[in-house]
Amino acid sequence: MRIYFRYDRKLLGKLCRAAWETIRDVYAKEVDGDVGMPAMIAAVQTFGDLVNYHPHIHTIAPEGVFTESGYFVHIPYVCRLRAVEIWQDKVFDFLVEEGRIDRETVAMIRSWRHTGFSVDNTVRIEADDQNGMQRLIEYISRCPFSLTRMVSLTGNGKILYRASKPGCIPFPKQGDPELDIGIPRNYEMFAPLDFLAAVTQHIPNKGEHRIRYYGWYSNKRRGMRKSPQPDSSTFGPDEYWEKLESDTALSFPFLKRKVSGAMHRFYCTAFVKSAE
Repeated sequence: MRIYFRYDRKLLGKLCRAAWETIRDVYAKEVDGDVGMPAMIAAVQTFGDLVNYHPHIHTIAPEGVFTESGYFVHIPYVCRLRAVEIWQDKVFDFLVEEGRIDRETVAMIRSWRHTGFSVDNTVRIEADDQNGMQRLIEYISRCPFSLTRMVSLTGNGKILYRASKPGCIPFPKQGDPELDIGIPRNYEMFAPLDFLAAVTQHIPNKGEHRIRYYGWYSNKRRGMRKSPQPDSSTFGPDEYWEKLESDTALSFPFLKRKVSGAMHRFYCTAFVKSAE
């Protein structure tokens, strides 16, 4: 399924939206859905460890929900398996709606032992760990490749690119026993032009958003909290919208807000090797 996202980057926005809806629905099942609103910052990443095309979503989400008054309701536990099921359904649904796959393909993937869908929320940042939060933000918004892991072989002019860890793992991983597993390795060898092609495939389109905000962290909600919504009857149409726009042009104070819980990084992947 990766090929659809590689050649139609607009689908990455829908993938990000599916991640938000997954967290929203999972939290709603843990508490009364009307208790409060979750918050999420999502980063779209399209690269794997060896600069391969591997679209996925990194998110930062508080361990709970916010009420309309701003009170934080802590949710100490989230069922990861339930999150995987919801995430899988969300991705299948929008790919079917977009005409990329059909229900027969969905049924085939569901029959596999490993469908390629996963959600990981093991990375946890305590509320007062600002250094940890800074490192996490830098990680989810990092560059697709690292110069320190790139070695040029002057003998034949090829480029050797090392993995981030020395252990050898297969690329790609096996999603089903009937599919071929990748060769276990901790490096990739590129011809110069192939390396340029591998790197440039991760360049976003003009105006494409890589960082998105949802729920309590959305631009709309932050603007509403900045100041009371003006009464449109006291403003002309232009002044009214200019006031709203100026209220939403904020910095990011929500990252400094202490809540009675921790922040989770949700790592959502939904991609398997194509059955070619």
